[in-house]
Amino acid sequence: MTWWGAQAWANNLTLGGVTGWSLPTTVPAVSGYNQAGSQMGDVFYNQLGGVAGSSIATTHNGNYDLFAKVQSYVYWSGSESANPYNAYDFDTNDGYQHVYYKQGQLCAWAVHSGDVAAVPVPGAFWLFGSAMVGLMGLKRRGSIG
Repeated sequence: MTWWGAQAWANNLTLGGVTGWSLPTTVPAVSGYNQAGSQMGDVFYNQLGGVAGSSIATTHNGNYDLFAKVQSYVYWSGSESANPYNAYDFDTNDGYQHVYYKQGQLCAWAVHSGDVAAVPVPGAFWLFGSAMVGLMGLKRRGSIG
C-alpha cells in the first residue's frame, strides 16, 4: 500500500478492542544499517535478532517464531523525510532504513504506544501479542466460534 494508505490502515486498526495504533517512527531520521533507535530498527535488531545485510527470514532469534507473517520486505515508517513526497521505510530483507517515494507500494506494520522500546520487551508480551493476532485470524476465517 502507499504511505497514505498505510497511515489510514494503522490509524483505523482495532485489534482485540485495542485502538490507537500507528506506523512505527524513525528516529533518528537517517538512512543506513544498524538504526536500532527507530521502532522498526528496534524490532529488527533488538527484538528479533536481525543482522545488518541479512534477511530477517534467515538470521533471527527465537522471538521471530512468535510472529506468523513477518515479511522479508520493506515496511513503511510513520516518519516523513525532509522532502514532503518521501517517507522513511525499513527493509527487513537486509536491515536498511532509508527514504522512499510515498506513492510506492510497501508493507505496513502497526505499533501501539509502549509496545516497541529501546529496552527489550519480555518474551511473554510477544507470545501474548502473536497469540492474539493468530486467534483473530482464526476467528476471521470462521475456525473459532
